[in-house]
Amino acid sequence: MKKRIIFLVLVVMASVIFSAIMATTDDGRRVVLNNNGTWEWLNQPQPGPLPQPQLMYDIAGSWTISFTIGIFDESFDMDIHLENGSYVVLWHGTFSDEKYPITVLNEREIKFQGKSFHNGVISFDATLKDSNNMQGVASSSGTFAKTGSFKASRK
Repeated sequence: MKKRIIFLVLVVMASVIFSAIMATTDDGRRVVLNNNGTWEWLNQPQPGPLPQPQLMYDIAGSWTISFTIGIFDESFDMDIHLENGSYVVLWHGTFSDEKYPITVLNEREIKFQGKSFHNGVISFDATLKDSNNMQGVASSSGTFAKTGSFKASRK
């Protein structure tokens, strides 16, 4: 019985001696101080969203896009608008409307997606020519992936 008590006392002392220490910084953030000299935030501050590059032209509005991939020529309407500070494409497809985010690469280049009746999901790498015209490469994915070209103009 005496050995058990000594063992329990040693376990409790070891856990107290080797446990991490909680601290609060001057600005109110909580920190865990580890015994090995390292530390970590108790509630890790989350970095804010990275700002997207600014476009040279305002692209919000209604557009007509036509593209050729393989042997198929297709044309669709799309709307581009700002949603929570980022551009979004509302693609008016054959059977339904779908929303896709736009990635702004630099002041004149963007990437977005749409859906084709013949080719499935299409990725567009676009260069803005001016505030009313863009053009670039259209690519389908999947088993029979193909690449073609596209042009889009503001309505």
